[in-house]
Amino acid sequence: MDNLYSLSNYARVSFESPDDDRYWFGYYNYCPLDKEEKRLLSHRWHSDDAERNFEQNETIDIGYFSLDDGAWHYVATTHAANWQQGAMSQWINYDGEERIIFNDAEGGKYVSRIYNTDGTLYKTLPMAIYGINPNAAFSITMSFERAYWCRAYHYEYIRDERYNEQVTDVDGIYKMDLHSGEFEKIIDIETIINTDFGDEFRDAKHWVEHIMLNPSGNKFAFYHRFDSGNGYKTRCLVADIQGNIISCLKNWESTSWSHLGWIDDDNFVIFGVKRKMLGNAYSAVTQKTGAFGQFLRKCYRKIFARHVSPQLHNKVAASSHYEIYNVNGKYQGCYEKGKLVIDGHPSFTSDGRYMLTDTYADSENRRNLLVYDTQKSKLYEVANFESPINETAYRSDLHPRFGRTKNKIIVDTAHTGKHKIMVLEIDWEEMEK
Repeated sequence: MDNLYSLSNYARVSFESPDDDRYWFGYYNYCPLDKEEKRLLSHRWHSDDAERNFEQNETIDIGYFSLDDGAWHYVATTHAANWQQGAMSQWINYDGEERIIFNDAEGGKYVSRIYNTDGTLYKTLPMAIYGINPNAAFSITMSFERAYWCRAYHYEYIRDERYNEQVTDVDGIYKMDLHSGEFEKIIDIETIINTDFGDEFRDAKHWVEHIMLNPSGNKFAFYHRFDSGNGYKTRCLVADIQGNIISCLKNWESTSWSHLGWIDDDNFVIFGVKRKMLGNAYSAVTQKTGAFGQFLRKCYRKIFARHVSPQLHNKVAASSHYEIYNVNGKYQGCYEKGKLVIDGHPSFTSDGRYMLTDTYADSENRRNLLVYDTQKSKLYEVANFESPINETAYRSDLHPRFGRTKNKIIVDTAHTGKHKIMVLEIDWEEMEK
């Protein structure tokens, strides 16, 4: 579409969801294509309303597109979905068949369901899922009932006041067997809090989120977040699947961590922002002065931000880039070329060479799709998309993901004002000329 998105000469659109409803996949660390790359998993919101947050009793459809003819196939409906992560829907090879797993609600708690592609229910499991290991033996997950009462991505359906506390007995990380349904808490929240304990932890609200398994599924990273009343802070920890904490990244006091992506089994990148003196002053004023601080933030974002390039912001207010760490928490370097100083959602090709990521809306109100060659330190700007919806929970981050190979990239976008999902074909030979 004219001016709404722009593609490089080595990218083309091979599929775009129709405009009759809102379609999107969700988070960037799962692949929405089946193993043969013929079916595209998607969520669908059917409403005559403009884009908005979901209401408590709304349902979302789960289904998939056949990429050969573009047909939509409805599979099921769920009460457990949000704009950023969907229903954690994923393709899994389960009991010898490719099936679909996603989160739902039943009996006042969140569960996960496994469906056949013909829309018949195969199994219900007693907890909601998060990360799933490659052979679909288990999920590393958390309490979504608790997440509603925290800043964490959550679902609207269950609002159980028992979990509206600073710390609850359900906080922590769980491992659920995807065949038996048995689950156990492998890391308690108190263990997390007491790892490199800080005085700021006292009397704060604590929770976990963003659990991301490494490629082989034997370790995972996760975020410990806490809020003492002046905005949440984030720590990044790494653990094995037995629940042993391996490391906690240092310098969390001065760094705002956001999105993480595994390079291989032992190394990952995480986007970090370290505020400088000017940035600290802005943060102190806007976070601690109530309504006045909110007013200042809105003024900056609407009036001044578009005139401040990421590179200038990096020089005077904060240093931001993708930092590289190993599982033991050792700093390995950073990626900060060009637009890589803008926060995005990173993932990697299976050989760890190419990083796929995106940006939030830039000064021209465009979201950029990027590929970075870590060997040649070369950044490719694959595409950019108009971003009419920002600074809301129902925005559409690109959340780019590779297909089963690097030849396909799948993005969510709202460049038309409605959420949709697109598949891009990449000509790597042309790109690397």
